[in-house]
Amino acid sequence: MDVTRVEPLDLSPLHITELDRLPVRMNEALELTPVLDEESQQYLCVEDQSLGLNAFALNRAQLLDEIQQQLAMLWTEYACASDDALDDDARALKRRLLDRMEVSRAQA
Repeated sequence: MDVTRVEPLDLSPLHITELDRLPVRMNEALELTPVLDEESQQYLCVEDQSLGLNAFALNRAQLLDEIQQQLAMLWTEYACASDDALDDDARALKRRLLDRMEVSRAQA
């Protein structure tokens, strides 16, 4: 590869307070600290097991976008679903999402 510039890798925590795609915000900022994947050391990875979030990307901007996409999907598919449509594990995830996220007051 023809590398013209090398910059230090930014592994500082990411703070998610709102969803870009939906009028939803976190009750408390979601802090995710990126790490490099163990196998290739090429991908930035973050995880929040309680929310079922597991995102990875080649750079920080792409990682933020992937996190936003996954949180929007989780909100739509679980938090907005009726309890009757969900199994026990999915209902538990729905409760955790509703505990940590809410519709923005300006949009409510």
